[in-house]
Amino acid sequence: MEQEYAVEFSDGRVTSPENFSLIMKSTNPKWTKYKKDFRFIRLDGKPVIPEKRDRRKDDGEVQRLMLKLDELNKDLPDDDEPTLEEMIKESREYYADVPMYDFGSGQMSNEQAIADFYGWPILHRIRQEIEESCDLPSDVRKTGQISQKLWQELRDIRAGRKPRPERAKKSGTHRKGSSTQREAPGKAVVATPKAENSQPKDIDVTQRERQPGDDYFLTTERGIIRNDSYRELFKGPGTVYEWIWANVVRSQWQDTKGYPIKGKYYDNGYLAYCSSYRQLARDCGLHKNKVKEYIDNFKKAGVIKVKHLVPTGKKRGQSVFIIGRWRWGKDKNGKRTVIETYFRDDIFITKKDGQNVPNILGCWSNIAQLASKLVKYRDI
Repeated sequence: MEQEYAVEFSDGRVTSPENFSLIMKSTNPKWTKYKKDFRFIRLDGKPVIPEKRDRRKDDGEVQRLMLKLDELNKDLPDDDEPTLEEMIKESREYYADVPMYDFGSGQMSNEQAIADFYGWPILHRIRQEIEESCDLPSDVRKTGQISQKLWQELRDIRAGRKPRPERAKKSGTHRKGSSTQREAPGKAVVATPKAENSQPKDIDVTQRERQPGDDYFLTTERGIIRNDSYRELFKGPGTVYEWIWANVVRSQWQDTKGYPIKGKYYDNGYLAYCSSYRQLARDCGLHKNKVKEYIDNFKKAGVIKVKHLVPTGKKRGQSVFIIGRWRWGKDKNGKRTVIETYFRDDIFITKKDGQNVPNILGCWSNIAQLASKLVKYRDI
């Protein structure tokens, strides 16, 4: 059983590693002295490292902890860290999905739009007063309401009688992609939340019976799918699937170190593509969470299989998306060719009559030819 640790300060106070992490990140001056004088102890009160330390033992302990950290990190899904711009974008999209009533305009809005217009300090005041209202008597303030003073302040800002906070002016409506729009003083603008439901919708996947006239095909060249403007125009789950198909590893692929996609998947009859969810989202012009939602729906429906690949020496891995299988066959002229089949086709429509049925006569013909060759070799 692994030993649990704690942090002891010079005044004898003891706290957990989680709380200690918060203290180290805090900018509050009262925590300054605690950041300088502390030590790690076990729960039995003994120091983690005795006063007379053996450097070799210390190095061994560090090495053991680093190996444990690598072991924990290898199961993390993405191999590329998000940029600051991506983190800001994700944060804004998150708060844009949190509904909040705009007491200044008298209409429903969302937290990001309110923060953009009034500023984050006022948003925090709104949150705090709404939370306080839950504990106040109804004759003082009804649940979910703010104080008369704050309500009037919001009304004055909306009407232009009071200037907007400077931080809101800098980071609000002037920012590209803001949830609000620039408006004239005295005119309220509704900052509506996203219309689509953030909860993924379960799709009831059914198989359609094949009918006469079904053998018409809408073919899309791989080059079209690789056109950025095409993916932007047809943005959605379809383009995610098409992008995976357009980049499937095939016979001409050259594997790179740590990513044996051809050797491990194509050479064993699978049609696969390797990428991170974040890169897949970038390629398709979508948010990473939306791509994850689409892929989860694909997995539930059975049109795609996802494996995880962690290259040797790497802490994090990438996802391998498998959409079907391939085999050698013959075309109409009897020429040897590659035949690709996709899980999607088997899910949504029944097979053609005679499809995937072994050619018994052909098998017997091949056996007969092989037998005649064996006879010749025997005679030699």
